[in-house]
Amino acid sequence: MRLRTKFVLAAAGLLSGCATSGPEIRVVDLGCDWGRPILVSREDVLTEETAVQILAHNLILAERCPRYNSRRPPTRETPL
Repeated sequence: MRLRTKFVLAAAGLLSGCATSGPEIRVVDLGCDWGRPILVSREDVLTEETAVQILAHNLILAERCPRYNSRRPPTRETPL
């Protein structure tokens, strides 16, 4: 029985020496790759619902992506 216990302990020690923490986990921020600001020209004809959706998209983009926040983002009080 002692020989078996020594063998199990030796095997456990050898196997635990091979354990690694795994590959390095890298986080890649793709948060701003999902969109671009939607620009509307004066010739575009928008419904009220479309204008609200465009404004919501641009506000969320400006809030989450600093590179699009360099210009003053539109507010809900800004006339469309």
